[in-house]
Amino acid sequence: VVGLAASSLASAALAGGDAAPNSAHPSIEWQLDGSLLVTGVSLLAVGRGMDATPKFVPPAGLDRGDVHWSFDRGRIGKCDTRANNESDYARDAAVAYPLVVAFVSQPSGTRTSGTLRRAIAYQEAVLIAGGMVALIKNSADRPRPYTYLPIDQRPDDPAYDVTSREAFQSMPSGHTSASFCAAGFAMTDYLLSWPEAGWLERAGVPFVGGMLAGMTAAMRVEAGKHFPSDVIVGGVIGTSSGVAVPLVHHYLGAD
Repeated sequence: VVGLAASSLASAALAGGDAAPNSAHPSIEWQLDGSLLVTGVSLLAVGRGMDATPKFVPPAGLDRGDVHWSFDRGRIGKCDTRANNESDYARDAAVAYPLVVAFVSQPSGTRTSGTLRRAIAYQEAVLIAGGMVALIKNSADRPRPYTYLPIDQRPDDPAYDVTSREAFQSMPSGHTSASFCAAGFAMTDYLLSWPEAGWLERAGVPFVGGMLAGMTAAMRVEAGKHFPSDVIVGGVIGTSSGVAVPLVHHYLGAD
């Protein structure tokens, strides 16, 4: 999917040829960018400095009655280990997507510099979203769905170890947050960079990013690693950061 999107954007860039004056790039202002980077790193450091508190999980599993929302309770029992592995691939593709779009859509003379500018802003968005996720994960101490299963129904896989701290870091979903941060950044950056782009590109860039992020979120729930509410909150955090960071930057016309 990423390859098809990249090839279509590359074709559009080549077809544009001399359309470089219609493109723009984010300006790097070290006061703004330094503040955003420091904020992201600080949030991440504080969040990771905290630790989720493991609870004792009896052989029968935790009490399902402690899960307040019925749409969350209804997902208990889904533990697809294949979906767990594939969610990593979907997340990785989603995270790479904004830089792929940036690289292939830039005029040939500015591909490296333009992509590097965007990489700085993108890193800021990723750090802020990741920091928020770490803070909430390690303060909420929410058990993952598989901790509510009897021992004979849990997958025999280290990723489903109920004695680990990771088993109590369900809220929010880090995979989903990273994927939606990427989708939000790719969409906003492309719209700001190419204000005169056609409707197909304007719709296609967010569609592909959203599809990759949505696949990641769905797989995390199917894998039994997260409740639906976990991926909703992760998606909100990631999208907010991915959209907000490009918006606070000034986009300048290409030289």
